[in-house]
Amino acid sequence: MHLKKLISAVLLPFPFGMMFVVVGLILISFTRRQRLGKGLAIGGALALLAFGYDIGNAVLLAPLEAYSRPISASELAALPAAPRAIVVLGSGYRADPSLPPNDRLDSTSVARVVEGVRLARLLPDSRLVLSGGLGLAEAMAETAAILGVSRDRLALENASLDTADEAALLRPLLGVAPFLLVTSAAHMKRSMALCQKQGLVPVAAPADLTWGHGPWSVTDFVPSAGALRRTDHALHEWFGLLWSRMRGTI
Repeated sequence: MHLKKLISAVLLPFPFGMMFVVVGLILISFTRRQRLGKGLAIGGALALLAFGYDIGNAVLLAPLEAYSRPISASELAALPAAPRAIVVLGSGYRADPSLPPNDRLDSTSVARVVEGVRLARLLPDSRLVLSGGLGLAEAMAETAAILGVSRDRLALENASLDTADEAALLRPLLGVAPFLLVTSAAHMKRSMALCQKQGLVPVAAPADLTWGHGPWSVTDFVPSAGALRRTDHALHEWFGLLWSRMRGTI
């Protein structure tokens, strides 16, 4: 599991480009392989530059985030039956007990929890199911409680290590009743497919939209660290979809 995460992380544009730059500089500085070193360093720098534009990552993010849109109160009311569960999938987490729970979560996890809380207020008879192992679900639950959700409405799935685990471990908690599935918009297509493969009945309720759907601005044509991070995010999802199809889990 950890090897898979390491490989997928290294293949993303930022670490991949930086690896080429660093190796190239080492070759230039400490060996006689100057031409190879310069080629690697320049190639890595060009890769970082090429993937650092929002105009470019929009091509990767738009098809993923177009899969679903956030659910409004009127759309919830129009559902055939009110879902009795809202499942929030976890993301990043720091296991530092000296921090308040919301600061232990990364910005993606916080965005997902906030959307789950919004939906929980619209569906007062539902329970909020927080999913993620290694202490992530607990921090999410504490954050939801800070935001006003009663602890007796919270349920935890705290054994999973990735999305495929979450889909498998949610089945005993949810059965075949429809539920709202909250995760990042770019992550929704893969999450829905993994849940449906397990016989679950999710209704997409995306959060954390990262691609701006408004008019382009001049800054979208300027490379930035944020744009590079969004490209990493999009490619991670496309690699995840490919991996899941290869394994037959979707």
